[in-house]
Amino acid sequence: MTEKEVEQMVTERKPSRKPFEETRFGEHDDFDREIIADNIIKLLDSDLTDCYPMAIDGGWGTGKSEFCHKLINKLRDKKDDYKPRNVIYFDAFEAENVEEPLLSLLAKITAFVPKDERKLVASKIAPVALYACKVIGKGALSHLLRQDGDELIDGLSNALHEEAQKGLDATIDGLLKQYAQAKNNIDALRTAIQTALGEKELVIFIDELDRCRPDFALNVFELVKHIFDIEGVKFIFVFNSEQIKSMIRNRYGFDVDSETYIEKFIKMSINIPQIMSSYYEVSASLRLYCLKMKEMQKDHLIKRDSFIYKFIEEFIKNNNISLRGVEKLAFSIKFLCKMKQNNPLSSSNFFLPWVLFSMVGVLIFTFNKELSRKILQENSAKEDYFNFFNVVHTIAPRNNLSKCQLISELISFEFQTEFPQTTEEERQFTQDIQEFRTAVFSNGYPSDGVLSLIKETIKTLNFCG
Repeated sequence: MTEKEVEQMVTERKPSRKPFEETRFGEHDDFDREIIADNIIKLLDSDLTDCYPMAIDGGWGTGKSEFCHKLINKLRDKKDDYKPRNVIYFDAFEAENVEEPLLSLLAKITAFVPKDERKLVASKIAPVALYACKVIGKGALSHLLRQDGDELIDGLSNALHEEAQKGLDATIDGLLKQYAQAKNNIDALRTAIQTALGEKELVIFIDELDRCRPDFALNVFELVKHIFDIEGVKFIFVFNSEQIKSMIRNRYGFDVDSETYIEKFIKMSINIPQIMSSYYEVSASLRLYCLKMKEMQKDHLIKRDSFIYKFIEEFIKNNNISLRGVEKLAFSIKFLCKMKQNNPLSSSNFFLPWVLFSMVGVLIFTFNKELSRKILQENSAKEDYFNFFNVVHTIAPRNNLSKCQLISELISFEFQTEFPQTTEEERQFTQDIQEFRTAVFSNGYPSDGVLSLIKETIKTLNFCG
């Protein structure tokens, strides 16, 4: 493949899906998650108020952001079917360049305030912003709130400037007065927002907190709890709780009970499960793998009764491969097929072992760069493969071994020049694996062994084959 062809492949590569902001359940719900969205909406429409702030929790790569946007679009597209409400999406990671998240959130909220009431709300925002952000310059605030019109910007900037000129009293008495004044200002802001929003409730989705700096992310929780506790305003966080717990430990030490800390801010948590489809009864990641292979017309990699399919299924489950991981795997397969048209993954007209061990090479290249490097340098060890497949060497009848164990045992034969057989069980085990290898390579064992097939695949994916 020429340099021009590679450039063309990259520039013409189009995403198989629409951007998250445009996706809907009706056109793309591979993992049967619309029922979760329907139940969340049912909860929003109910009179239950003690379940907010709420969290949509899921590991990295499980499709939380995509689900969030689909849920928001459903709320907006079918707003006549539900309670009157405004919906805000707040990307915390995008807003992280602002020192204080308060102003970013207020900017989003004021966009829904009727124009004739914005000046009043702005006058209440300014003192709160002063205490929450210390002193904010006119330029930064104007830039942040430009979307809300010049009138609002001028009102906020002038009010902040006047407050800043007064300075902050450093005495104990002065600090107590400031605290009391800050509380009054916050109460006034809450009342102004609530009045301005009228009968419509406001639902704010806060996404990507787990990608932010720990201080910024945890400050958002504090703000929601202490400033935005407003009737008719509901917050739904979208995050990976394990990462948030790690942030809490990073900030407050490993002795802190991170679970209890989160419960201070989150009243209810909804988990995005890996397994949803009752029909396929497989993980969402394996479902995505099948969809990607169908898109690429690689049916020989997803025949449900084949050894290869069951091997991939087992690998995905054993290693808890995320949706994002499957996306990377699918791209590696697509790239390999583009780079080498006669590669076994390009067509089903190849013998099983060549397809199988090319796939092993793809898995190793995609998920373990260190092992890939060892293979290219020819200094890998049999233990590396057992570790990669997350299995252990087990002397047992072949039928009792998993697919990943069988592959690992077969590869380990490449590293042995003799097979000590001290017990009948060991002799039988060695014979079993040899019979398995003979069955797999019924049309001839590769002259340089299976490691050569794996290495060749990794070389191609690493631009050197």
